[in-house]
Amino acid sequence: MVAILGFTNVMQAHTINLTFTHYAGKQYVYVTTGKLDGEGKAVLAVPLKNNYAGISNFILTDDGGMDFVVNKENFLISCTEEQPNFDNTKYIVSAENDYLNNRAKTQRSLLEKAGMIRCGLQVYKKEDALYSALEKEQQTEIDVMLLLELAYNYFLKMKWNCWMKFINLSQLSNVVMAY
Repeated sequence: MVAILGFTNVMQAHTINLTFTHYAGKQYVYVTTGKLDGEGKAVLAVPLKNNYAGISNFILTDDGGMDFVVNKENFLISCTEEQPNFDNTKYIVSAENDYLNNRAKTQRSLLEKAGMIRCGLQVYKKEDALYSALEKEQQTEIDVMLLLELAYNYFLKMKWNCWMKFINLSQLSNVVMAY
């Protein structure tokens, strides 16, 4: 099945090949409506004349959806799990979506560790030997987050960045909650 945005053919469009095997036959919305085939596949097409680049939203009408980056390229999104997430969704030939996934995984790991450190600092007294080790680890985590932010800012200067600004703003509350 091909969902085409506007009147064009797939040869004149950027294509996004979807494979969500768990959702075979389910209805979706992606600017237009459509239905995944019996194998859970669909091809979404963005006409070249639209020259669209940005955040795109794919919604399964009864089961949620996902955001991903469209950057004037053909790529594939694949997930065989019931609940698509950063860990089980694969993007093939999409550097921006790979970066997004890796950044989210790294950030989640750092935030989980920061939460554990924060809990440890609340449980132990300053006189306890473990307290100073936790403080040192907390500073290390802060340093790692700062280095990752520097790398991210460099990437912003080097690559198309509309989606990164969106992700940065949406994840800011998570970082604030961790510290």
